[in-house]
Amino acid sequence: MKIGYNPSITSAFNSLTRVNNSIERTAKILSTGRRISTSSDDAAGVAISEKISSQKAGVDRAVKNSEDGISLLQTAEGGLNQINSMLQRMRELSVQAASESLTQFDRNYIQIEMEALKKNIDDLAHNTTFNCKRLLDGSSAGTWTSDNVNTKVHIKGSLTVLDQFGQKKSAEGNYRIEVRAKAGQAQVQKSNIFTVQIDDPSDDDSEYDYEINLTEGVDTDTGKTSGNGWNFTDGVLNITGDGNYIINGSDGATNNKIVVAQGVKAQIRLNNVNIDAGEEDGVSAFDMSGANVDLFLHGDNSLISGSGRAGLELDFSSTLRILKSNDENGSLNAIGGESAAGIGGAWNSTNGVIKVDTDLYSGGQVTAEAGSDEIDDIGGGEGSLDNSHMVNLAYDIEEEAPHLVDIPDFYNSSGTFLLDQPQDIKITQGNGKSTSILIYSTDTIADVRRKLNDAVAYDLGQNLYTDNNDKFVTFVNENDAQNTGSEAVAYTLLVRSAVAGRAGELTFSSSNQELISKLGLNTIQESKENTYTANITNAHTGSTIQRNINTNENKLIGVINPNVDIEFDHNANIKASWDENTKRYVLSSNEREPYVANVHIVNTSTAFQVGQNLGEEMQIDIADVTASALGIDEINLLSHDSASKAITTIDNAIRTISVQRTKVGSYMNELETSASSLTQTSANLEKSESLIMDADMAKEMMEFIKLQIINSTSSSMLTQAQGLTQGTIRSLMSM
Repeated sequence: MKIGYNPSITSAFNSLTRVNNSIERTAKILSTGRRISTSSDDAAGVAISEKISSQKAGVDRAVKNSEDGISLLQTAEGGLNQINSMLQRMRELSVQAASESLTQFDRNYIQIEMEALKKNIDDLAHNTTFNCKRLLDGSSAGTWTSDNVNTKVHIKGSLTVLDQFGQKKSAEGNYRIEVRAKAGQAQVQKSNIFTVQIDDPSDDDSEYDYEINLTEGVDTDTGKTSGNGWNFTDGVLNITGDGNYIINGSDGATNNKIVVAQGVKAQIRLNNVNIDAGEEDGVSAFDMSGANVDLFLHGDNSLISGSGRAGLELDFSSTLRILKSNDENGSLNAIGGESAAGIGGAWNSTNGVIKVDTDLYSGGQVTAEAGSDEIDDIGGGEGSLDNSHMVNLAYDIEEEAPHLVDIPDFYNSSGTFLLDQPQDIKITQGNGKSTSILIYSTDTIADVRRKLNDAVAYDLGQNLYTDNNDKFVTFVNENDAQNTGSEAVAYTLLVRSAVAGRAGELTFSSSNQELISKLGLNTIQESKENTYTANITNAHTGSTIQRNINTNENKLIGVINPNVDIEFDHNANIKASWDENTKRYVLSSNEREPYVANVHIVNTSTAFQVGQNLGEEMQIDIADVTASALGIDEINLLSHDSASKAITTIDNAIRTISVQRTKVGSYMNELETSASSLTQTSANLEKSESLIMDADMAKEMMEFIKLQIINSTSSSMLTQAQGLTQGTIRSLMSM
């Protein structure tokens, strides 16, 4: 027997070592739950597991992307719902305004709400955002720029479509738009026939009621110092009532002054009246306060005032006409005091009128001298009516129109004058532009004509389309009336537009409905739309995209792409020239100079990565839903006809919003379906990875128990093997 070699103990030790290693490995599996902890556990399994893990991470991220996309679309849907609600309200307002039971005053209030709704729609379209990305202004589908400020592009959806071969085709690029227009017809309106009587005062001696000797302060017929409508008080001749007065002076100057009281309407003949109040500060030689005076001149007359007062001074909406007398030899020289004009107005005067017969002024029979070099002689400078004053030195009585207060048509059935207070007239153009004027009782028909004309020409911008800016509104005098045509009826106002079609139609409204009724504007020439022929080419290569596109509106709908509309200037280089024979604006276009615009379009459609791999994405696009894109920016409800047309326009806008809401809903459904599918895919990938990486805990526990038993047995056998050696040694020792 050999004692240096014990195969039993060696075998038991090796077995125990293997069992301990197995117990350690099994314990690690049981403690982590993972079958593979390192690549040495299962090299192939690790590689497969990593691939599956990467796929699962991508799928989980795609699910999150889908959820983010749903949140974005929910935000867009909220904005579209709000716009739809506002369009429903706009339609309700249009139906209300189309009823003839409303007054113009009512329609004004309705239009105010309509304008607010338009603005709110624009605000929502521009301000509905998700993570700083605008959703409803068309930029979620594409963006554009143009070198022509009157050109707009409305993007209604994706710029990418499938061609006939199934290939994707994008509308990105640069396009040149050329438009040739055939002019339509602009609207003409005519007012009621006004009851106009031209005020032509006579300087005949038989027309005068009183003859007053200014130097003596008496009526020359009665010798009295006062009468019905006049009196002398403290050296002042006070004209206090309506009437016709002859005031006699002398070659020498007198200290007596003349004052015409407020509200007086008088005809006065000055006959050698010479007043010198120059030594009296703040005293006027001839003072009018809110009066209406026709002044005839006989002999040589001079009016000299004290410091700060004009020689002949007007105040508080006075009207003064200096007219040629029947002997045609009279003259007047008005001299102002220090810091005052020769003929002018008081410091706080407003709406005054001075009119001097053009022959008197040009012939030097009416002159004026200011009290200081820096003051104008007539109607200007400090202490005069200045900018609030109208001085007309080329006045011709034969062309004079009466003041509105003198026209019976501006009184209602109860005899109440409609212009006791200044009244507004609002003018709204078919393209949505509007402006207002104020008219006063002291205005003449000529003043009203001028205010209306300038409002149409400059405030509404129609001066851009014609070189003759003074014919938008005209008044037909009796001598100017034609046998036929638009100016065949005398004493009427004609209101013309120089812009064809609905965009140039003019609607008048006021807070005073009776005033609009008294004007009685009605259409005598209907508007007709322009027609257009357009060509579209590639701006870089010149290759033709579309030619000879004919349209009756200033939009090219779906020509470049089904989802792209191009809006160009309604006038498209059309000009309006005045035809003196027909008394109307003739619209025409220059075929050699078409309307040209270049537009640049870029695809900016929104893409969601809804899968783990390249190309697994979803494109979405939402249309431009601003007021102009919906076609509601030019809606006005100020007349029955325009309100009726607005109903159809708003119905079209509501359909557009409904289509967008449908698209958004389908996008959300698609994303929800994708997210659900990806969630199931993620679960399947997780299960596959678990089969590779996770341990069978029951099996490993059974293995762990088995190894513990074996470990215990191996330890016992190791002890027994050791005992065999020790027994041999003891036996040898005992021998």
